[in-house]
Amino acid sequence: MKSDRTHRRVTLWVTLFVIGCGFRLGVAFLPLDSMDLADHAHFVAWEREVEQQGLTRSYGDPRASIAIRVPGQPGGHRAHERWEKFDADRETGSAAAPPAEGVFLRPGDGMEYVARPTYGPAFMYVLAGITSTHRALDPELRPYTRTSLLLHAGVTALFNLILAAWLIPLAAHLGMAPGDGWKVFAWVWCSPALFLNETLRPQVDTWVLAWMCGAMLAFVRGRYFTSGVAVAIGVLTKPLALVAAPFLFLAFLARRFEAQPPTPSPQLATSGGASRLLRFSVGAGLAFLLLGLPFQLAEGSAWLRASLLGNVTALWMSEVGSWYAMNAWGGIQMLTGTHVPTESLGGLSWNAWGVLFFTIMGGMATALWWSRFGLVRSGWPTIILLLGIIGFFTMTSLTGRYLVYLLPFAILAAYTSKDSVLGLALPWLTLLICAHVTRHLWWPASMDVGFRGHDPAGLPAALMWAGIALNATGIAAFMCALWRKPSSLTGSAPLVSPG
Repeated sequence: MKSDRTHRRVTLWVTLFVIGCGFRLGVAFLPLDSMDLADHAHFVAWEREVEQQGLTRSYGDPRASIAIRVPGQPGGHRAHERWEKFDADRETGSAAAPPAEGVFLRPGDGMEYVARPTYGPAFMYVLAGITSTHRALDPELRPYTRTSLLLHAGVTALFNLILAAWLIPLAAHLGMAPGDGWKVFAWVWCSPALFLNETLRPQVDTWVLAWMCGAMLAFVRGRYFTSGVAVAIGVLTKPLALVAAPFLFLAFLARRFEAQPPTPSPQLATSGGASRLLRFSVGAGLAFLLLGLPFQLAEGSAWLRASLLGNVTALWMSEVGSWYAMNAWGGIQMLTGTHVPTESLGGLSWNAWGVLFFTIMGGMATALWWSRFGLVRSGWPTIILLLGIIGFFTMTSLTGRYLVYLLPFAILAAYTSKDSVLGLALPWLTLLICAHVTRHLWWPASMDVGFRGHDPAGLPAALMWAGIALNATGIAAFMCALWRKPSSLTGSAPLVSPG
């Protein structure tokens, strides 16, 4: 009997793995013209930068330029000819060459092609390994080929498996029902939100998600030094790894817990807090130093400016480019008829309004969450999910693809909150991400167009308003769910009493 259960369990997991592999291969072998490969062009250009100048000198003076795909003529050969043309233009000083700072603005569509890497050293170390393999398979390091696409997709798929391996035990720590691990694996490995993001628009967000979940899992297991190391690696891949910071903060406030549901406690357990913080900080600092030092010695602070400072300042409140996100600012842009931020709106800047909206809505969500959850561990993903969705709706500059960073928290909330309404956040968020990732298919004019601060192509107004209404309705529904009784939200007693 036991052997039969084991056999069925193994068969289930193997079947899910095969299905996920099939999804990825199916998308990876779609016609190249059906893929949005703008960022793929960047990654291969950065490979050339590593190849030409060396890994630790890839942030300073970029020499590689971007291969612009020729529409209607898929394949590497023509694209490679265009690449060589841009290289020649740079050598002859043509006006078409990228300017000194390494940014080439393609005429007519407003998409920036940046030859200098904008991701951190942790990303570049992995990219160096990809470069070596790519060079062995294709000495010319051509973009827009099956070889380059499958190579990058394969590495990202490995990070997806790592993400699943760390998210499943994390869900168990937060109160997931025994036997639900396969459901979490299915949502990670077979989720269209992730495999479309990895293959249809080759992105590396899954790399960051893996390190985020690794950091959170290590922290709840009491491995604070390891958690700090994982956070640093995630941030030095992409700064968006800081999305995990609120979870770590809540875990730090609460007492260390075992895998079983905790018992009620009337006060915060601060014993050993300084030691935990010290171990976490030493791990993060040491990893940051070891990963960044080779680049610092080679080119000074160029890597910091390109991969951290520039990205952090661009993520939250910069140019208004939310037309593509279908959020509040997309609606304001529709009503005002402008896609460039005006000096003021009702006496306040657009950015200030964004901060105000987020503060009010986020404050309401936090108050409701605390009144119902306190510091119960199964509630941690819920508040991060709610604040993330509210931030998405109120940010003045973002790409809707970044919703993928909320997906692990939606999975955790679905299988730990024991609430059907909050559980709907997972399919709802998946639908939104899929809509953004496939945007270039149902809105062809957006192919290879940037996300922030650019005049949009003609998206039908009805579709725009429908997307905004869907986002607003989802936020309202999830906040209303917090009015329900605590017993309907969770089966675990809070670590700290809300009162």
